[in-house]
Amino acid sequence: MDEKFPFTLADAAKKLCALDLTDTRRRDLLSSINAVAALLRRNPSELPADIAELRKRLAPIHHVQAGVSPKRLANIKADVGAALRAVLCGDIAPAPKVQRIPEWAQMIDGLERPWQRHILARFTDNCSSKGVSPADVTDETLAQFRSSLVDGSLAKSPDKTLKRIAQTWNGVVKRIGLPFRLLTVPRAPRYLAIPLSEFPASFQVDAEAYFIRLTKIDIFAEDGPKKALRPTSVRNVKASIRQFASALVARGRKIEVITSLGSLVEFEAFKEGLRFFLDRNGGKPPTWLWGMAGALLSIARYHVKLPEPAITNLATIRGRLKLDTDRVTEKNRRRLAQFDDLYNVELLLLLPSRLTEGVLKGKPESSRVALDVMHAVAIEILLACPMRMNNLAALDIERHFMWHGVGNHQTVSLYVPATETKNGVAIEVDFHRETTAIIRLYLKSHRALVSTTSCDWLFPLATGGGHRGPDHLSQELKDAIWRETGLEMNGHLFRHLAGKLFLERRPGRHETVRQFLRHKKSDTTTTFYTGLDSKRASQHYYDVVLADRRQTGRKS
Repeated sequence: MDEKFPFTLADAAKKLCALDLTDTRRRDLLSSINAVAALLRRNPSELPADIAELRKRLAPIHHVQAGVSPKRLANIKADVGAALRAVLCGDIAPAPKVQRIPEWAQMIDGLERPWQRHILARFTDNCSSKGVSPADVTDETLAQFRSSLVDGSLAKSPDKTLKRIAQTWNGVVKRIGLPFRLLTVPRAPRYLAIPLSEFPASFQVDAEAYFIRLTKIDIFAEDGPKKALRPTSVRNVKASIRQFASALVARGRKIEVITSLGSLVEFEAFKEGLRFFLDRNGGKPPTWLWGMAGALLSIARYHVKLPEPAITNLATIRGRLKLDTDRVTEKNRRRLAQFDDLYNVELLLLLPSRLTEGVLKGKPESSRVALDVMHAVAIEILLACPMRMNNLAALDIERHFMWHGVGNHQTVSLYVPATETKNGVAIEVDFHRETTAIIRLYLKSHRALVSTTSCDWLFPLATGGGHRGPDHLSQELKDAIWRETGLEMNGHLFRHLAGKLFLERRPGRHETVRQFLRHKKSDTTTTFYTGLDSKRASQHYYDVVLADRRQTGRKS
């Protein structure tokens, strides 16, 4: 056992046997200790009797993947927390049922949304047990509640729980107009880029001039870009400039001296900004840093127009950041490994149907249900046509969809012109009836509940008339997939998964994969999926050579 945790769950189980507990209570606590050990695939003697450490280890476990109900998983965590409090603090009495004080009961019962009552329930009970009324709630009240979560509960992500409570409380107070204090929403302890508006005016003017240069092409300019960058690309350049300038400030450079884009590409500034991101990533270059350095190199060459020796120095440093990005990353490879289990493949393939089954059974329409149907449509489209998130988020019902047939026999085709795709290859697909049915359901009854603004976007923003951004939509899908299946999945991973699943069923058919993923070069497809081919070869070797080894041995 790690010296940091000399006291184990096995030790806790022994101590429980010596405490003055009812047989039923002791049995339940011991059962939950064994259940936690089973969930973590370890022996109780190998696991620390430490709430913070166990919380961290249990956080990735999802009830679907564990094969238990959400309530059962919550009860296991609650009982193990109670067991540790009993052996470590002598708190052997079960938590008494809290009677909410009248002020809390009146407030909670008056909430319209069930999810608001759910999020505030535990905080409400904690305050009631201490005699704290809604009018007495302050940031200190929230901080004390956090301590009780951290010290006595295995519920995951106490800080996320607190953030949701503060956001929900503030929303309720503002919407209803209650005379209570607003709470400070906890912020994650992570680096946040400084808005461009906080940099010197001369820096903002210079940056804006560069953005215009990227979007408005002068055909007579000798060194201008050959074609205008897409809005997404310009957005990425803006983000790189903002993040790099903020990194210089974080490294101690005064914001007042960052007066132009030239301030970012001075040799020492270039090195210092890159060091910030390297240090933050444990000394290793993240995959995106090479692209950021490339954006800065373009600024140095075409906008600031540094002399060639200076450009060479910057390019040399950038070249050392280059990683092998022609293969599936280790992170995505681990996520794809989830789908070696056919049960998980089935969970994902059937998820659009699961998200819409409540609607088909007559579940009342609401914005929450509408979002589920919207996510079902996005996931179904990615399964049927694994496109990039930029194209998915910007789908337009009028421009990109073409309908065929009438009534319930209708089908829909999708066409995204080459000018709107990353690699200049058009997206063209005829959706089958199952996919068409989900899209029709969404357009007919639920898309209008997703947004308050009339527009032609398939995935509109709640307000304002625009479409959901690719990052926004990808995060929504990631959250929905995790909530329903316990699988770690993002929007872009659908492309890798499509190639994996197809090649597992049709080995060697890389050209087909190239065509439906719309890679320009066959080398790209072959290189990406080389690792998957190696894995299948190992399995084939086992089937051919090792599977019969028990039969080939001599009988004694």
